[in-house]
Amino acid sequence: MESIGINWKILIGQAINFAVLLFVLKRFVYKPFLNLLEKRKTGIEEGIKKTEEAEKSLQNIRGMSDKIKENSEKEAGEILKKAELRAQDRAKELAGLAEKERQKMLESAKMAIEKEVLEEKKTRDKEAMEKILLLAEKFLDERLTEEKDKKLIEELSSGL
Repeated sequence: MESIGINWKILIGQAINFAVLLFVLKRFVYKPFLNLLEKRKTGIEEGIKKTEEAEKSLQNIRGMSDKIKENSEKEAGEILKKAELRAQDRAKELAGLAEKERQKMLESAKMAIEKEVLEEKKTRDKEAMEKILLLAEKFLDERLTEEKDKKLIEELSSGL
C-alpha cells in the first residue's frame, strides 16, 4: 500500500489519536453537554407543565370570579330590594307619624281656640257686669262696697 501512498504507521497513529480524542471528547465534552441539554429539556418541560397548570388555575379563578360577580350582583339586587321595601315601610311609618302629629296640632289648636273663646266670654261677661254695676250705681246713686258688689253680680248673673 505504499505504492498508493499510505503509510501504515501514520495511519495507525492517527487512528489512535482519533480514538483518544473521541474518548476525551465523549467523556468530558459530549456527556456534560448532553446532561446540560437534558437538564434544560427537563426544566423547559417543567416550565410548560407549570404554565399549563397556571393557565388551568387562571381559568378556574376566572370561572370563580364570574360566579362571584353573579352572586354579588344577585346579592346587591336583593339588598336593593330590601332597602326599597324598608324605605317604603319607613315612608308609611313617617306618614302615619305625620298624620298623628297633625291630629295633635289640630287638637291643641282647637283647645287653644276654645280657651281663647272662654277667656273672651269671661272678659265680655266681666265687662258686661261692670257696665251693669255702673248703671246700677248710677241708679242707686251710691257707691257699693265690694261685698255688695258681689251680691249684686250674683243676683244679676243668675237672672241672665
